[in-house]
Parts: sequence; C-alpha cells; structure tokens
Amino acid sequence: MVLGPAMRLRIVVIVGFIAVWQALGASGLVYPGVAPSWLAILAALAKLLISPEFWIGFSVTAFEILAALSIGAAAGIIIGIALGMGGYVGRGLERYAHYLASTPKIVFLPLIFILCGIGPTSKIALGAFACSFPLILGVASAMRQIPTVYLSVARSFDLSRWQQARMLYLPALFRPIITGLRIALGIAFSACLVAEMKFSNVGLGSLIVGSYEHSRFAEVYAVLVVIVGFAITASAMLARLDRQLRLGSAKIRDFL
Repeated sequence: MVLGPAMRLRIVVIVGFIAVWQALGASGLVYPGVAPSWLAILAALAKLLISPEFWIGFSVTAFEILAALSIGAAAGIIIGIALGMGGYVGRGLERYAHYLASTPKIVFLPLIFILCGIGPTSKIALGAFACSFPLILGVASAMRQIPTVYLSVARSFDLSRWQQARMLYLPALFRPIITGLRIALGIAFSACLVAEMKFSNVGLGSLIVGSYEHSRFAEVYAVLVVIVGFAITASAMLARLDRQLRLGSAKIRDFL
C-alpha cells in the first residue's frame, strides 16, 4: 500500500514526537519520572486496562460526555433555529449568546452545583451548557444566510413547512451542525473532565488527579492516552457521519 504525502507527514510527526520525548526523559533536564519512557507509559496503560477501577471511571466519563453532547446539541440546534428565524428579536438575543460563548463556563459550576447537586448530573449540565454555544451561533448564522429569494420561491410554490425544512433549511444547516458538533465535542470533554478533576472522586479526571498526587506520572500519561484516543475515535465517527450524510444528501438531490 502506497502512503500519501499527508499520511507520511503524520507518521513522521508521531515518530519525531516519540523521539523527542525519549530524548527529553533521558537528558536529565526534567525531574526524574516527569517524562517517563514510552515503554513505562505502555506498561501503565496495560495495567489500567485490566483494572476494574479504570473501567468504572471510563464508563462514568464516557456517559457524562455523550449525555452532555446530546443534550447540548439538541438545545443548541433548537435555540439556533429560533434565533435565526426570530428577526430583530433573534438578532438582539443572539448578542447575549455571543457574550456567554466567550465566558469561561467553569465559573458557572458553583451555580450548577446549587441547582443540580454534586454528582454526574452537574457535570452533564455544565458540559451541555458549554457545548451548546457552537451550535447556537452556527445554526443561527446559517439560518440568516439562506437567500431570501429561495424562501420567496418556496412560498410561491406553496411548499409545506416539511418541504421547506427538507429542501431549504436542512441542506443549509447540515454543515454548520456537523462543524458545531465537532467543536462541541471538545468542549464537552473539557468541561466534564475539569469538573471531575475539581469536584469528583470518580471518572477519568479524578483518576488523573489521584495518579498525579501519588507521583504515578506514567499512569497520568496513560490516562491521557486513553482520553486522546477516545476523543479521536469520537471525532472520526462524526467525520464519517459527515461523509455519509453528504453522500445521502447528494443522492436525494439527484433523485429529486
């Protein structure tokens, strides 16, 4: 199999990163153990993968992230459509969404704890709140970019609401929603993990903190490898969904 230039570049970057890491650990420039060898990290990873405690934490974190992403995406799409169709009222209220989008969401955590208590519900609420904004802003902007002539033509042909949604709104919102989901995924990861690190005794975030406090640095990096792998897998699934939906949309347009 012939590797393309992009794939060769990725391999070179990974190999170079591993070589630099190994050299840094062996150089003595950092505190011993802070940059363990990749063999030590892989050994710690193998130990984690057979630990029931790890799988409990992984399942809790995965559930929190996926629940937060689902709730935040649904709320973001609905609010974005409402703002996009709201005329001057929608444009006025959208300004507040921009303000909140640029505010660090962790500052709302005490309020969320008051409302939801300390537990998985508070992490899900924080993650959903944080990851909704890319979808709110992206969908609202896409709604306003639909040419008015298209809407006029749809009304002149007396298209139903469902036909307008299928033929006008969905194609216009498809890419902003997928892009917003990929951004929201990273935000949901960050919000849930930070909340776990600060105020939880279960989950991958809590596991990282516990490993760090006991100077098990190889285990810290092993958990980070799991988190990065989880994020890459989820992002790849969204990218695959993007390709499949685009292919399906093209087939529907050809059929129509």
